[in-house]
Amino acid sequence: GGGPGGPPTPDQARRLPVPPPPPRLVPADAVNGANGGAGARLRVLGSGSARIALGERRELTGVLENAAGEPIAGAQVDVIVHRRVRGATGEIAGAARTDEAGRFRFVLPPGPSRIVTFGYRVRLSDRAYDRTVSTTVEVAAPVSLAVSRTRVANGETVRFRGAVTGAPPGSRKAVRLEVRVGRAWRTLRSVTLDGRGRFAARHRFERTLRTRRYAFRAAVPRDATWPFADSASRPVAVTVVGRRP
Repeated sequence: GGGPGGPPTPDQARRLPVPPPPPRLVPADAVNGANGGAGARLRVLGSGSARIALGERRELTGVLENAAGEPIAGAQVDVIVHRRVRGATGEIAGAARTDEAGRFRFVLPPGPSRIVTFGYRVRLSDRAYDRTVSTTVEVAAPVSLAVSRTRVANGETVRFRGAVTGAPPGSRKAVRLEVRVGRAWRTLRSVTLDGRGRFAARHRFERTLRTRRYAFRAAVPRDATWPFADSASRPVAVTVVGRRP
């Protein structure tokens, strides 16, 4: 495995539920590609990060060779896509065809983080793959954050509101409202999405006895049920005029 996005995590790769190849009405002895055969080598090419923004496409390329290292030309390579969440089932997303050098390409349409698996079968009539290889494409969901007031006095309250673009309908994903302390971000409180990708929170300043400027952000951590990479909003600032409550 490997490629631009790196391999899937061990727990995802160990038992990746790859569906069987789609049936094809072809002669049972027809070999898939010139120089094709058992023991093929299938690789994903490319370098750099496969972390992309929501709404972007990603071109994935690879090469198919036989056991002797010769390119397999004119072969069909099936493309299976899994959303990168626990328990996802794979779906056949299409197929790529190799050129004379055994190279193939597939453009992944916009969507959440996914594991993309390429599968080669020796014969198109086969109901199992001779070789598969997977790579991961990470997608970050944009997070926005706004504050009702940018200047308050100690003892007063501000309201935060924000949204996570691309959040699945009905999601109650936890969002961390964080404050910058030195060089680190610390969690102030957690709020949940309202099912429509939005969230809101209030905070009352009670311990600022001298004027101070605070930086806040909203962070959405990745977990096994969230189909996006870690993401965070741009910081927003609030100046608190210190006085005893």
